[in-house]
Amino acid sequence: DAISLLDQLASIGLQKIEESDVENILGLAPHKVVASFVQGLLTDDKSLSMHTLEKASSTGIDLIIFTKSSSEYLRKILLAKLSGTENIEGTKEQIEEIRNVSTQAEKDVVIRVMDSLFWALQSFKNNVDPKSVLTVVCAKDYLTTINQGASLPQSTQPAQAEKKIASKENLKPNGKWQQVLMETKVKNNTIHAVLRVASPSFEDDNTLVLTFPYKFHKERIEEKKTKNMLEDIVSKTYGHQIEIKCDLEGNGGRGTQISSADDAASILGGEIVG
Repeated sequence: DAISLLDQLASIGLQKIEESDVENILGLAPHKVVASFVQGLLTDDKSLSMHTLEKASSTGIDLIIFTKSSSEYLRKILLAKLSGTENIEGTKEQIEEIRNVSTQAEKDVVIRVMDSLFWALQSFKNNVDPKSVLTVVCAKDYLTTINQGASLPQSTQPAQAEKKIASKENLKPNGKWQQVLMETKVKNNTIHAVLRVASPSFEDDNTLVLTFPYKFHKERIEEKKTKNMLEDIVSKTYGHQIEIKCDLEGNGGRGTQISSADDAASILGGEIVG
């Protein structure tokens, strides 16, 4: 707790406690280094992100902790874009910094970078060298897709862009449905876990059908507060008002009989760890 932390800091004889001292005691990656790394990724400044990665590595910063800290920093940026900074923890200066970054960064770019860091964290579990993985993260182009679309003259934009109807492409993991999942996770991790097991499809331009394997999932999403939150996220992501309907697989779903831990995890939208 805070008292034991102060005791640790006092025991090493510091006259003045700096932010870096707290970070060292807690084993955190330095905020300024994390912010610099993320800034490089969000702006496709590969020189900045690579230089920051080299600095972090050469100064002995744990790159796994560094990646988690960068992911958390991005989560705060995304949260600031979606709902402001009221619920964001940090110093006054850090919160102001996050507010400024969130106003400059494109939401889609923030999500792409977060996806890349999630991939990195998964790669670490396979005993891949963290520095090599993060080098790949730095090498990716996060602004390319947005810039290519924006640079086309109005007359040459694909005709499909004028249609409101959502295509199957948008429901693929790397499409807009992934953005819906990411933004849901920021707002409510439990609902995100339930939503992950859904099979999304569009009934028409304005109706998204979520098909679930279990009645539990369907009823959870149909709760008024949850449904309103998801419809708001989906509508903002796809650019027009969309209603959500819920359905069950096959003849009323699979039922909810639990015979193993795996069954329980599946029903609850989670996974077994360990």
